[in-house]
Amino acid sequence: MSWQIPLFFSVIFSTFRGFLEKKLVAKVDPFLTFFYIVLWSTLAFVLFYFLRYQSFPVIYPEMMLLGILFSFGYGSYLMAVKINLSLSVVFASFYFLIPILLA
Repeated sequence: MSWQIPLFFSVIFSTFRGFLEKKLVAKVDPFLTFFYIVLWSTLAFVLFYFLRYQSFPVIYPEMMLLGILFSFGYGSYLMAVKINLSLSVVFASFYFLIPILLA
């Protein structure tokens, strides 16, 4: 398979995701939306972990700090999308560059 086909679908779905994000943040507060995402994903993680290992997961302070930083970053991104979608998409490509530079 050629690399152009996955790239084409990536562009199409990213455009659709950006459109839906813009519609969503225009109707609902971005931090409230993100709060519900974190709440339900955490509950699902604990449930699936418990069903698989029959114990609750060990939560380390470093994991909590990374979760807080991620929450702040993604909530800020949603606020930026609410203000201006096109500029937010331009800077979204730097998400992959920063970890590469830090590594």
